[in-house]
Amino acid sequence: MADKSKIEWTEATWNPTVGCSIVSPECLNCYAMLMAHRLANIGQEKYQGLTQIVQQGSNKGKPIWNGVVRLNRESLDIPLKRKKPTLYFVNSMSDLFHESLPQDDICQVWSQMVVADWHTYQVLTKRPHVMKQFVNGWIKHIRAESNAPVKNIWLGTSVGVKAAKKRIDFLRETNSAVRFLSCEPLLEDLGEVNLDGIHWVIAGSESGPGARPADIGWFRNLRDQCVAAGVPFFLKQFAKGGKKIPTPKLDGIQWTQYPEPLSSREVRS
Repeated sequence: MADKSKIEWTEATWNPTVGCSIVSPECLNCYAMLMAHRLANIGQEKYQGLTQIVQQGSNKGKPIWNGVVRLNRESLDIPLKRKKPTLYFVNSMSDLFHESLPQDDICQVWSQMVVADWHTYQVLTKRPHVMKQFVNGWIKHIRAESNAPVKNIWLGTSVGVKAAKKRIDFLRETNSAVRFLSCEPLLEDLGEVNLDGIHWVIAGSESGPGARPADIGWFRNLRDQCVAAGVPFFLKQFAKGGKKIPTPKLDGIQWTQYPEPLSSREVRS
């Protein structure tokens, strides 16, 4: 079955695809590639052949993604088997919209989410240009008349540095009931963020060995913009002295907001 998750903004993880590659600074200390390497070393077939050991530089001896991404067919029907409505984070160990994943494989995962519609799925990518092309194309082909998004699938992109803000435009142009930003790990002040068409913002600092430090002012800036725009804000974690503080208070308030229930609001475009 899917794993009950310790990630504060979801309930369970579902990994129908595995593997990835490093595309931006946020990826350098990715927990998923370290976990994939450990799981492969203890014999889990699902995670074999996804990482390689760095041979030189400051990260010498550490595992990183090798770019292999594949569908795990044995995991596809997990949501169908679980009857209790669940908030799923899809592919905590991969990126559904990785460039090397065949369109047919993406379709198989997408179809499972559409069929098992008593669950809600949170799909996060660093490749929103691929997501936009796939999702808009699928909706145009399947839902030609209504052009309606799939209401139980939330689509998001990672924005941890200023250079990644360009991803937001691709997300904004994607036909989705809920569009969200994951500003984690937040590695610098993002400055002004255009939140038009965005329904949720998650933020958090990096934690664990070698975590890069964060300034509380970066989170305050994001929070203030979300409040001004009426966008729910979720402060997932902050690291102090190398120790992770889950859902910390910011200015005396614990920010754990979610998008409004879809049944009680009009989908914003």
